[in-house]
Amino acid sequence: MGKLYYVIDIDRCWGCKSCQTACNTEHGYSASDGWPIEVFRVENLASGGEAVCDFLPVLCQHCDAPACLDACPANAIVKRNDGLVYVDEENCSGCGGCAEACSYGAVLLRQTVDGKKKATKCDLCAERRSRGFLPSCDQHCIGEAFRLCDGSEKDKLLSAYRYNWSCGQVVYVSNILFL
Repeated sequence: MGKLYYVIDIDRCWGCKSCQTACNTEHGYSASDGWPIEVFRVENLASGGEAVCDFLPVLCQHCDAPACLDACPANAIVKRNDGLVYVDEENCSGCGGCAEACSYGAVLLRQTVDGKKKATKCDLCAERRSRGFLPSCDQHCIGEAFRLCDGSEKDKLLSAYRYNWSCGQVVYVSNILFL
């Protein structure tokens, strides 16, 4: 299997946070756990001086050089051949170094049933995908902003957009320069 990419069309994000709600429902996160996907409101002035507002869903970027992986003394974080970064919660010591190292706030420390802390993060719903389903945020996005794809499909998708940015397997695309 080749590398997986998650292309997010920020022009299609309405800021409804259905992706965030779907993720939290799918994985049983509570407000005290934090959010593995956060939708940020970005306000700016357009070139003509008018105010514009956009929304940016931020999740684990599955970085090319993951700081969380380097910060984990228990070797509980791995970057797989498909390019995605995973946390093996059974090997996690709960030290929190990975959460501190993540520039995107995408690694959470979650309280387990036995009272221990374990790192967790977006794995693009690996369990759902193993059963043939889309990641929960993708399936429930009203604006259809998310697209899980392989490298060749990613390249075709990118050709339709004026702007793109990534630091790993998550690629943000837009036809409008908003930042």
